[in-house]
Amino acid sequence: MAVRSVAALACVLAMAAAACSQAPSEPQPAPGSTATLFEGARLIIGDEQAPIEGSAFLVENGVFTRVGRRGEVTAPDGAARVDLTGKTVMPAIVDAHAHLGYRKGASFTAENYTRENLIDHLQRFAYHGVTTVMSMGAEREAGFALRDELRANPLPNTARFLTAGRGLAMPLGGPAPPLRDAPYGVTTPEEARAAVRELEARNIDQFVKIWVDDREGTVKKLTPEIYTAAIDEAHAQGLVAVTHAFAQDDVKGIMRAGIDGLVHPPWRDGTAMDEELIGLFRRRPNVFVFLTLWSTRNDIFGRRPAWIDDPLLRETFSAEEIAALERPAAPADAAARWKAGIVPRGVQALKAAGIRFGLGDDAGATNGAFYFGFGSHIEMASMVEAGLTPAEAITAATRNPAEFLKLTEVGTVAAGKSADFLVLDANPLEDIDNTRRISAVYMRGAAVDRAALRTKFEAAKTPALTLLSGNGPRVAVAGIASQFERATGRRVNVRFAVNPETQRTIEAGEPCDVAVLNPENLDALIRKEKVVAATRTVIGRAGIGMGMREGAPRPDISTTAAFTKTLLGATSVAYPGDGASGRYFVSLVDRLGITRQMKPKMKPMPGEYNVEVVADGGAEYVVVVASRITGVKGVQLVGRIPQELQTWIGFTGGVCANTRDEVGASELLLSFTTPAARRVLEAAGIEPFVE
Repeated sequence: MAVRSVAALACVLAMAAAACSQAPSEPQPAPGSTATLFEGARLIIGDEQAPIEGSAFLVENGVFTRVGRRGEVTAPDGAARVDLTGKTVMPAIVDAHAHLGYRKGASFTAENYTRENLIDHLQRFAYHGVTTVMSMGAEREAGFALRDELRANPLPNTARFLTAGRGLAMPLGGPAPPLRDAPYGVTTPEEARAAVRELEARNIDQFVKIWVDDREGTVKKLTPEIYTAAIDEAHAQGLVAVTHAFAQDDVKGIMRAGIDGLVHPPWRDGTAMDEELIGLFRRRPNVFVFLTLWSTRNDIFGRRPAWIDDPLLRETFSAEEIAALERPAAPADAAARWKAGIVPRGVQALKAAGIRFGLGDDAGATNGAFYFGFGSHIEMASMVEAGLTPAEAITAATRNPAEFLKLTEVGTVAAGKSADFLVLDANPLEDIDNTRRISAVYMRGAAVDRAALRTKFEAAKTPALTLLSGNGPRVAVAGIASQFERATGRRVNVRFAVNPETQRTIEAGEPCDVAVLNPENLDALIRKEKVVAATRTVIGRAGIGMGMREGAPRPDISTTAAFTKTLLGATSVAYPGDGASGRYFVSLVDRLGITRQMKPKMKPMPGEYNVEVVADGGAEYVVVVASRITGVKGVQLVGRIPQELQTWIGFTGGVCANTRDEVGASELLLSFTTPAARRVLEAAGIEPFVE
């Protein structure tokens, strides 16, 4: 009786998490057999044909080997059998446009792009039935390494990971800051061709992503000569060229240049397609379009989203995260575009022109949200709202993106394909929202352990600690935060900005647990009782240094004369436009008496301190606190400026007064004083000192 009571309670708790939906139990083949026969489900093949009612399909060694009707498909002796009567089966989803690896709630930076985050995101995709994911054009080295690792040794419960590599844009002209250094920064057709060849050498997964977007006038966009060269070189290398572009004149130029696909629809600038553009699509029906519709749906931005109450969302998001999703940020005219008919008319016009659609929901970037996996289902619902049939939306989420990516093993339920499929409790052909009523997910013929993943996601709902830091020690701060996470299991969201901006953010009441800032900024917060005075901790100090592109010959800056000569001979010198080291450099140039000669060469960097500007050729040198240069890919530290010109930038930390976790915040701050932390600090060029 007691056992039954415990079991009943467990089921009640599971039902609260939408887990008692009669998922099929894991089949047990007879010893020596690897075959499983699935019978009785309504089977959606993924090709817009009518479903097979009362289907049967055989899976052997992770592959579909026979597909048909119940009673027509025979199984070998010893095969396991799974009864799916009353269920609907559809192919697993392929998301061909996502941005993985970056920590939710933290800075969108290289330091927060980690193997751990990548695997977590891939598991969230798998949980939601997305078993193949393309990371679109902002990859870091950890991504390439994991892609190759998973290709050789797939991890259980983890989606396939494809990558388009780094993509191409003007220098610092890629995604929103501070990710603009991720793509190749190219300024000539020759550089574009060289970048594409390097991508091919890195064995990218088909797509070469090209950004043609000025980000509302904040960056330069690729010229027709450059993107035409990139497209031509992609084709020469046997690759598929896709573009991020919104302005219709740009889309027209890209279409004429031979682009293969658009990763956003051509009306996201709020303008309906004109006849000239529609005509270009008619003449090139093989061009494909990822619709990324759900970020402009009016039920997201015009009223409370219907999906906010979906039990599936609660299985992976905390209550606080869901509350934040109630009214996500969006363009002010997003709802108006739908109401004016721009979106549905555009979808219908492209459909009439013969254009094929694919699912790419921009997960990890859309509105700054991280709806990994869940967003793919909302995207399918958005497609139907825009005028596609449920069958067309399912095909756009399964077969089509697989074909665009030239993947022959996934996309449909057919003999010879990998056994990647969803078991649903209701029919999505009647209501597309039923794709979210997931009973089970299979990948390579094995059931994804959604219960284990749900337990993991539940543990991750514990509120993360928030650390707000100045830019100077960012490499060290990110490293120490990672040490703390591994040692304690607590998540730390780290956000970087120049010290004055971070100070203003905390003064304005931004929730935080720990602040790491220059002493003058931290002390100002202590005086205003925004940081607890008794927790003030000296972390270290670093001098001013000069950086340049990795591999370039280092100049002599060992003396004042040598340093001055290097500055005068430079083509350009970047420096922080705000913050202590930037102000010091401006004063130092004046002190050296070379302001007039240097003024045309000096390039103030924005608040995110993109020292990577020298790696992409945007500046020859960068002068900033040396700890900001150390450890940055593509950048080498020339050295510290001469001792007689040197100044020291201190780093201090304290617990924020508005922390909701005094114990956790104190432990995080204390972790900056351990021997392990000292090694990280020293590696970044930060030395101890006593005030």
